[in-house]
Formats: sequence, C-alpha cells, structure tokens
Amino acid sequence: MAQPSSAEEDRVPLPPWIDHIGSRLLPCLLVGSASGASLATLRNHSVRFYAISMGTSFMMCGTAVYGCERLVSWGMSDRLSVDENGKIQGSVMTHAIGGALGGGAIGSIFRRSPWGAIPGAAMFALIGAGLGVCEDSWRDYCRDQRELRESENRSRRL
Repeated sequence: MAQPSSAEEDRVPLPPWIDHIGSRLLPCLLVGSASGASLATLRNHSVRFYAISMGTSFMMCGTAVYGCERLVSWGMSDRLSVDENGKIQGSVMTHAIGGALGGGAIGSIFRRSPWGAIPGAAMFALIGAGLGVCEDSWRDYCRDQRELRESENRSRRL
C-alpha cells in the first residue's frame, strides 16, 4: 500500500458546512456564466465580460444564501429530525429562511436602502425553498438508486 505524501498529510480537512457551501458554488458560477454569455450574445456585447461578471454575482448570491442556510440549519439542528426513510424533516424550511436572510442582505446592499431587504428576502425565500425541494428530491433519488444497487448486488451473490 502506498504511503501518503507529505502534502496529503499536511492537508487540513474542511469542516462539513464549508464543504456544503463550496459544493453549491460551482453550479452558481456555471449558471451565472451561461446566463451572462447568453445575455451578452443577445445584446451583442463582450461575452467574456458578461460571463465573468454574472458568474461572480451568482457566486456572491450563492455564498450569502447558502451561508445563511447553513447557519439556520446549525441553529435549528435540535429541532430537525430524520424520519424512517432517512429524510431530514424541515430542511426546506431552513433553505427558505436562509434564502430570506441572505436575500434580505443582498437586496438591501443592491438597493442601498434597508427597504430593499423586503423584495430581496421574498424572492430568495422562494428560490431557497425551491432549491430545498430539489435537494430533497435529489437526495431521495440517490438513496433509492443506492438501495437498488445494493439489493442487486445481494441478489447476485446468492
């Protein structure tokens, strides 16, 4: 068995909540960059500039929303429960609250007014709830596929 290199030994593992946020920022970057490139093409402007600026804007919004969602999830961890299917109860609620908090911060910064927090919170609460439903569905799908593979492997061994 190969010995790990000194670079692998010195590497500090990321806390799970940072890894959770980081794994969601790449899709934010990709969606923002694709949206920016499409908008630049429609407006006949620089594709590179629009793709970079919208990609970074989407990443900043994703950081605010998912960071707040992780804080809400951590704060409500004693209230969240796991049902018999392994599904976390209340995870859509944490996504909606995190979206409202992050969206409120983004809205007030964007509008340069505390009143800008209201439409930002409303919009990102809906987006957060929708993403929570999508994440729950994806988690259920992955769990079902894993169980299906495990049952197929058990039946092959017999």
